[in-house]
Amino acid sequence: MKLCACDLTECMNCVYLLNIELTSREESCAYELLKLCTLTLPFIFSSVIFQTFSHLCAFDYETKTVQYKAPWYIVDKPRFAYCGLLLDTSRHYLSINVIKQIIESMSYAKLNVLHWHIIDEQSFPLEVPSYPNLWKGSYTKWERYTVEDAYDIVK
Repeated sequence: MKLCACDLTECMNCVYLLNIELTSREESCAYELLKLCTLTLPFIFSSVIFQTFSHLCAFDYETKTVQYKAPWYIVDKPRFAYCGLLLDTSRHYLSINVIKQIIESMSYAKLNVLHWHIIDEQSFPLEVPSYPNLWKGSYTKWERYTVEDAYDIVK
């Protein structure tokens, strides 16, 4: 199976038009089957469709090929525009690398919003340059986020 994005154009109204070409070769019959489909997706859901495709395919480690069952008829849309994950690092410190891994893995569950609860009444682990004494309220001096850390996560 070959999955290629042949045409990806961003429209001004935040809708993506995506043409996907699926080809498969049956060795016994030596013919090629070609199907072309066009998807029109709202911008916020455009990356979610690839996660749906990844759920339909599986890699076979013995034959080193991608296994899939076709034909597909996919009706997949989120119930809400924003599906999020709450990450509470004010009470439970997580390193920057762990936070990045969580953000990377959110797409597997089709989550598109991160709610980062970084400060709280009990702990203030965020550096605020105009108020340098605030982050003294963190649990320990090793469990703090600098301004650069916050920028790194947000970008």
